[in-house]
Formats: sequence, structure tokens, C-alpha cells
Amino acid sequence: MTCIGEPISWLRLEQLALGAAAPGVEEHVAKCGACRACLDSIRGDVVVLSPLVVPVRRAWRWWRLGVPALAFAGAMLILLLVWPRAAELGEDQAIIKGGGDVLTLGIVRERAGAIRRDALSFRPGDRFKIVVTCPPRVSAWIDVGAIG
Repeated sequence: MTCIGEPISWLRLEQLALGAAAPGVEEHVAKCGACRACLDSIRGDVVVLSPLVVPVRRAWRWWRLGVPALAFAGAMLILLLVWPRAAELGEDQAIIKGGGDVLTLGIVRERAGAIRRDALSFRPGDRFKIVVTCPPRVSAWIDVGAIG
């Protein structure tokens, strides 16, 4: 059996079976045997499906936003406290672990009687001296190795 025109959707037929007003659908079903058979099938269905359960949306918990916001704020606070200290250091300085004191490491090169404190290269015969400075209350242990 085929529909005489455009078939009526199953959903609209179910709505009609439940008593919803559908003027165009009622007229079509009165004329069309195929759609009337579908409507009779819906009305005569003996299988009862359980109603759909709409999940309950959980209430928004403050900690879902609060914990990440607090972590971000703490990270920014630490960054603001540490960043200015790190910006003050030169490339030849480091902060001593645990104390926050500054250790300065330098190298001095002597080549044919000329002394340079900013040496970036070496040649055979050059002599070097490593200079380490730190506050008087701090002691530092430094291992120096040379290859060549």
C-alpha cells in the first residue's frame, strides 16, 4: 500500500494518536489508506515503552570555577614576586638555591698581556681566571673543569 500524496511523518501520526489537533493530517488520514493503517498501528500498539527520562542538570558548583581561578591567582602572585627579582639579574648572575642571594660568576682572560673581562673566545696560550662573588654570609662550592 502506498500513500496518495506526501506521507505523514510517524511523529505527527503519534501526536494525532495522543489527541493533538492536526487539521491537515486528519484530512489526509481520512483519504489515504496507507497513512490510516500507520495510525491504526500506532493506536493498536500493545508494547508500552517507558517514558524518556530527561537527565537533571546538576547545579553549578562554585569550586568548578573557584579552584582554577584560585590556582591562576596564586601562580600570578608568585610570578609577580619572582619576576622582578629575575629581571634584575645579569647574564653572569644566578640566585643561590634556598637563600635568594645572588652569586656572580665571571671569567677573566689574559692574552699576551692584555686582560679582558668579557672574553668569548680562546687561543692556545691564553690564561683564564674564574671570579666568583657572593654575599659574605654565604659560602659557595664550585667545581671548575678544563678540557684542552
